[in-house]
Amino acid sequence: VTFAEVYGQPLRIGKYHAGATDKDKRTLLRAVSNIGTDAAAIIPQNMLIEFVKAEQKGSADLYEKLAKFLDQQVSKAVLGQTTTTDAISGGHAVGKEHNDVRGDIERSDAKQLAATLKKYVVIPIIDLNRGPQKRYPSLKIGRAEKENLEALSKTLEALVPLGLKVSQTEVRGKLGLKAPETPDDTLGSSEPVKTETATAMHRQSFENKDDVDGLVEMMMEDWEQDIEPVITPVRQAFDEAESYDDLRKELTKSIENMDTSKLAELVAKSGFVAHVAGKV
Repeated sequence: VTFAEVYGQPLRIGKYHAGATDKDKRTLLRAVSNIGTDAAAIIPQNMLIEFVKAEQKGSADLYEKLAKFLDQQVSKAVLGQTTTTDAISGGHAVGKEHNDVRGDIERSDAKQLAATLKKYVVIPIIDLNRGPQKRYPSLKIGRAEKENLEALSKTLEALVPLGLKVSQTEVRGKLGLKAPETPDDTLGSSEPVKTETATAMHRQSFENKDDVDGLVEMMMEDWEQDIEPVITPVRQAFDEAESYDDLRKELTKSIENMDTSKLAELVAKSGFVAHVAGKV
């Protein structure tokens, strides 16, 4: 910044006579210093100011680069990156990475703000009106997290037929759809296809069944009953979780509560029957 202040400006030299006092010298020095910014100065008649021409010529490029540099530093301080605010080449990958950094800082700031408001606003108001409480409501600030709709659809498609209960309101909210206002205001079939019907339709799609198909049908008769001890902890995890992070933790814990004995027995029997059928 100091270099930019004097870049391209001529050197100013003040000359005083031999009998000049210290006061005269200070006056001349002040005039030489101020003439660069004020473009005006007064000095005694017997003093002289000369301008030595600078070797380089002044250019606006230096000041423009300095302004851009300072803008980028401010962007880094506030957003942690520059791509989302300045047109800097680097490709889509760099832009996405910088945008992720901005999002991380935004989420962190939102969490800190929510915690501050809860501590200094929410809790005091509740204590004043309701008295001290064991639990206080949480305040959440920020953008809604983007849902992977494709993964969500596949998960529901796999787990709902196995007995997982899911709130239609919650699913509609994630998909951005509202409930139909009238029974006629629906898209597609008005009645959901039941699991038994869907299974029967799937089985009927095979025109020519062999012995293996018959064995599969026989072993699958008790499938839903045997899989229930495995699905129940998963269903409880979905019911008790209050957020996506909670769901991940609950699903991890649910593995310890799964009773896989019946399912393991079914798999063992299936393997044995398949082996015997192959021998026959």
